[in-house]
Amino acid sequence: MNRIHYLMAWGIGLLISTGPAFAAPLLRDGLYARSVLGRIVAESDTGPWFLQLNNEVKDHNTVVPKGTRMELLPCAMLEVLLDDAKVLPETDVRIWAKVSLYQGKNYLFLMNYVGLSDPVKTPSQDPVPDVVLPAKVDRLEIPDAIKKRAAEQRVVHAAAQPTEATILTNRTLINRLGYVTTQNEQKVFVFDGLGYSAGDAPIEVLPCEALERIETVQNLGVGPYRFSIAGMTTTFRGQPYIYLQRAMRVFSHGNFGG
Repeated sequence: MNRIHYLMAWGIGLLISTGPAFAAPLLRDGLYARSVLGRIVAESDTGPWFLQLNNEVKDHNTVVPKGTRMELLPCAMLEVLLDDAKVLPETDVRIWAKVSLYQGKNYLFLMNYVGLSDPVKTPSQDPVPDVVLPAKVDRLEIPDAIKKRAAEQRVVHAAAQPTEATILTNRTLINRLGYVTTQNEQKVFVFDGLGYSAGDAPIEVLPCEALERIETVQNLGVGPYRFSIAGMTTTFRGQPYIYLQRAMRVFSHGNFGG
């Protein structure tokens, strides 16, 4: 019995010493978050930028509460949003984005957005003098309750819709070989043609679960190891990035030293 009490006390002490028992809820990597309402906030003029949620984001039993700030990854669509004159600091936006998970933190890779204005106020009207008119029933007249609701709804900015040229700045890569290394304190994917020209310059890797798995494999060995990857390339302020969606290690059986 004394041994059981000792183990229980040791376990309670371990929980207290390691901090809170409940971690922040995390969404799974690759989740497509649809129609998420929020407001863009930034720590400085140069970022990073966050979406402060105005509603919950749910994925099965995981619920990220309203008010949570989720960091937006640099990408072409984020650049369009930040340059949109109609999206002001006090303006809400509705976004569609891929959820990324890296080292216990969620990120959002923006795919699309719509800017929303503040609710439109109904203009005040002067009182109309009483006029006796014959009774008339208009069966097509819109009820006052629906008129009031329509007047208060948010307005969608058509100009905020992405253009075709914007969408084409993202390029999908499939089954490309290479390895991940560190350059200037950034994780970079180096394309490898196995003796031939790979045709692409090294590109910075955005935080994601695939990158974390690559780092785990390389930390266990003497890498860098080669991987076959699939992902999406994008640009932000002239800087190219790649958002990895899959990474599989390639075994060369010693023919190419990897």
